[in-house]
Amino acid sequence: MRRETGARLEILNGWKEIANYLGKGVRTVQRYHREMGLPILRPAGNVAAIRTELDKWVATPPPRIFTGQAPGFRQPDQQAESRIPAN
Repeated sequence: MRRETGARLEILNGWKEIANYLGKGVRTVQRYHREMGLPILRPAGNVAAIRTELDKWVATPPPRIFTGQAPGFRQPDQQAESRIPAN
């Protein structure tokens, strides 16, 4: 564990730990990293993630493109949704 400005950083090591933390399967988490920018570290060829960075990523709504017909378009007054759909 490292310390940064007095706050404890929890490092998740490996795809299984990251997937378990997010409540998803390993392949889903790998796809989130590849296609949606899930913040993953690769120290010395390994895979790791910082818990607080994952929390920020999940809390940020995915980008939307309005084409007038887009089924996922949100009106500005609607509450932002999480990037990860609920089970």
